[in-house]
Parts: sequence; structure tokens; C-alpha cells
Amino acid sequence: SKPFFDHVFTFSVVDGRIWFRNFQIVEKDAATGGTLQKNEKPTMVEIGPRFVLCPIRIFEGSFGGPTLYENPRYVSPNSVRAAVKAQKSAKYANRVADTQDRDLRAEANPMPTDPLKDVFE
Repeated sequence: SKPFFDHVFTFSVVDGRIWFRNFQIVEKDAATGGTLQKNEKPTMVEIGPRFVLCPIRIFEGSFGGPTLYENPRYVSPNSVRAAVKAQKSAKYANRVADTQDRDLRAEANPMPTDPLKDVFE
């Protein structure tokens, strides 16, 4: 095993989300590839994986129990899909209503008969 640590995991809470990043501590000079001088500090290079967690609920137990935290800004994907579907159905319902209105207007205002329609027959 190695006698030193060469990785750093960071967990940050920003915008109500948990950001995870994995860094490697580089103790070599980037220009020469050799070891660092005594006055130089090691650098960190992000090597991944990097991901973001959006907590929805935190329970008291492992997978259940009383809810300790619930994210008020979380919107489930099912409700988003339902809203999109409702918008599409509203668009169709408007089109059907417009067609019915057009048919009613056509019945209420019939076209007058043309007295010259049989002239060239």
C-alpha cells in the first residue's frame, strides 16, 4: 500500500444540491515531469468522476421512517410529463372547440345563392 494520500474527494452544497468532485494531488512539476522544488506546493487536478446529487427526501431510517428533510423545490418527472401532456391535450381541445365554432357560424350565416350560377350551363 502507498504511504501517502493522492486523492481528494470534495462534497459541496451549492444551490440546494450536493456537488461531488474527485481530485488527484500532483507532486510532480508539470513542465519537466520531475519532482517539485522545496518552495513549490503540490497541485490538484480534477480526474473525475464528477456528479451532482439533488436530495429529494432524507429519512430517519435507511429506506423509511419519519421524513427528516424534504426538498420543497423538487418536481417529480411524472408531474412534468403530466403537465406537458395536459398542455398538448388543451391544444387539441382548443382546436376541436374552434372547429365547432366555425361550423356554428357557417350554419348561422349561410352563403346567399348566386343568381348567375346557371348562366353557362
